[in-house]
Amino acid sequence: MNTIVIASWEVQAEHLENVLTLIPELQKQTLQEKGNVNYKVFQSIEEPYKLTLFEEYVSEEAFLQHLQNEHYKQIVVEKIHPVLSVRVGHFYTPLQ
Repeated sequence: MNTIVIASWEVQAEHLENVLTLIPELQKQTLQEKGNVNYKVFQSIEEPYKLTLFEEYVSEEAFLQHLQNEHYKQIVVEKIHPVLSVRVGHFYTPLQ
C-alpha cells in the first residue's frame, strides 16, 4: 500500500528565496526515484514562508530509500533543513 507524506516547513524569512530556488531540482530528482509516485510542493498565499510538501511512494521502504538518496542529502539535509524554523511530517496510507 502506498505511503503518503505531508510535510510542513516554515522557512526563515531571510532564506526563503534561496529555498525556493532549490525546490525545482529537488522535485525533479525525487520524481525520478524508483518508488516515487508523486511529489508536489505548495507555498502558502497568506504566509509565503510556509511550504507544504505532498509526497507519495509505493511503500514505506521507498520513502526510506528517498531519505538515503544523494540529492536529498545535498539539497534538503545540507541546505534546507538548517534554515527551517519549523519542520513537521505526517505519514498516511489511503483508506481504499
